[in-house]
Amino acid sequence: MTRITLHKEHAYVTAKTSETCSGGKARSRLEITAPRNTRLHLPRRFFAKIKLLDNAGNQIDRYAVIFVRKIRPNDRKPAYLADFDYTDFADLAPDQQDSQDNRASLTVDLGHDVTVNPQETISIEIIGADAVDWTKPGTVFEFRAAEEVL
Repeated sequence: MTRITLHKEHAYVTAKTSETCSGGKARSRLEITAPRNTRLHLPRRFFAKIKLLDNAGNQIDRYAVIFVRKIRPNDRKPAYLADFDYTDFADLAPDQQDSQDNRASLTVDLGHDVTVNPQETISIEIIGADAVDWTKPGTVFEFRAAEEVL
């Protein structure tokens, strides 16, 4: 297995969307799908570097909630893995998030290691007052996984 960093421009990204929902909330989504010959492994202790910007280049509302889900090809609904607040990430630049002092407080417990089989998807969904502009150079959402070529 090889350790890889998955991010908004990675080849495995299959969707980057943002939309306004009823009630004025915005929903932004980043989906990463394992190719046919590849299995991805996420550790139970999920750590991501995150900085989310809107279309004006401003940081999105700090009270946004981030959901991590897994979608199998024939599932009607994604399987819930975790959710966490953007608040702790909002105060730190991505390089500061990676420091040992901050890493522990920014790590999310998925409950178990997660295997993403070929054609399965990890969905990162951000719900808040502002939509994420995935095209902004300062927008960061990246995390490490193990890649197993089958």
